[in-house]
Amino acid sequence: MGEARRRKLASASAQIGLPFTIGLDADGKPVQRPLGEMTATEVLTALEWQAARVARLETEANPAHWLVEPDRIDGVALDAARQAVITLRSLASEQERLIELLQLVGAAMPQWCRDSDLHLSAAVQRFWPR
Repeated sequence: MGEARRRKLASASAQIGLPFTIGLDADGKPVQRPLGEMTATEVLTALEWQAARVARLETEANPAHWLVEPDRIDGVALDAARQAVITLRSLASEQERLIELLQLVGAAMPQWCRDSDLHLSAAVQRFWPR
């Protein structure tokens, strides 16, 4: 049963295309793996990595709030807001990627009921097929 779920997950992961980041190598480059090949620990690491990326981009996009107060914008604020809008586009993409990852993880663990008291991290450690 675990092998069948792993194959199904690997197939679903391949449909998304890109693997998920689980850390950095010695050169500081991202180490990525398809979800279907990850261990429970790597899944949790990928979730943490993606959530941290979203949080960092949210902070970087903060200057965009100046756009709702045009009377307070000067040249420096406008440049920062312009960069923040670019960051907001990246943020939306990374948020979608996090949602995709969460959906795939949930789909790979049919035993886990999302409305249960068992948190996602505990469910991954208990039910992850690898």
